[in-house]
Amino acid sequence: MNNSLWKLIAMHLKEFYRDPEILFWTIFLPIATAYILGVAFDDNRRHIQKIAIVRESVSQSNITEWQQKAANLSARESFEFSILSEEEAMQRLRRGRTALVLQSENTGNVVAVFDPGNRESNSTYLALTSLLSSEEKIPIQAITQKGHRYIDFLIPGLIAMGVMNSILWGVGYSIIEFRMKKLLRRLNATPMSRLHFFLSYFVVRNLVTLFEALILLVFGYFSFKHIIQGDLLSLFLFFLAGNFAFSGIALLISSRAGNTRIGNGIINAVTMPMMVLSGIFFSYLNFPESVIPLLDKLPLAVFADGLRMIMNEGADFSIVAGKAVYLVAIGLMSYFAGLKIFRWN
Repeated sequence: MNNSLWKLIAMHLKEFYRDPEILFWTIFLPIATAYILGVAFDDNRRHIQKIAIVRESVSQSNITEWQQKAANLSARESFEFSILSEEEAMQRLRRGRTALVLQSENTGNVVAVFDPGNRESNSTYLALTSLLSSEEKIPIQAITQKGHRYIDFLIPGLIAMGVMNSILWGVGYSIIEFRMKKLLRRLNATPMSRLHFFLSYFVVRNLVTLFEALILLVFGYFSFKHIIQGDLLSLFLFFLAGNFAFSGIALLISSRAGNTRIGNGIINAVTMPMMVLSGIFFSYLNFPESVIPLLDKLPLAVFADGLRMIMNEGADFSIVAGKAVYLVAIGLMSYFAGLKIFRWN
């Protein structure tokens, strides 16, 4: 009994270490994820607090004074003040590119405009007010306009993430499972059109992701009064572009994997970093500025940013057309690369 138990344990261990791809992903992925999050929220890294100021709302002398105090307060923190029009400032707040907006009321008093439910905005506000004396405290004007709240930032990101996960797992994992069970080889021997085989996945996943997105939108409306500012046709067309991009990526990552354990590692290696790096739950501006030009080119980041522009800012399709073309290009390149190396056996 004991001898058979040890032999079975040895058999399973050999299955694990004889497959270097499994070993690589199971060890590398957790370390990589921990490193990425550590870089984003490293307390020892100099953090830049981004604040937008509506033109003529705050004097230049006040800005200079705050900057000097911030420099003396801590070598790890600094403030970046951007002087913008009210429209530009609020747009940056909607997109998560600034933590709060300073502007003057009709009485002339300066107020901090942000969503108190946003932890990053709260942190920036506390850091700013800590520089001031008790007589200089800036009152908070809680933002209530639709499209400016944290929940309005979050829902489009969750939709984008849901599309990515649904397609990569629903298409990529399914194809890998078919290959492992020898079903791909059998299908390839039938008079089936290969184009129809891949197209069927794309159509079904589009229907599934559309249904999932509708559920989330209905939930957001009834729970948080989240509404879509843009037109539905623009949203649908851009939604299709995102689906196409991730369908191509799913085909590429499933084109060679021989079993589901390897496929599971590869899919996680694609989805996990993008979920962390693409600004789904928090702005990717938390990362070092040197990598931001790369992060905003990630397919998930482009998809989420475009959805936010349509849903929160009322942008029509012409404004997000460049992002849609980029997503379609990613999908096409992934499709062609995946088909070139695709293994039916």
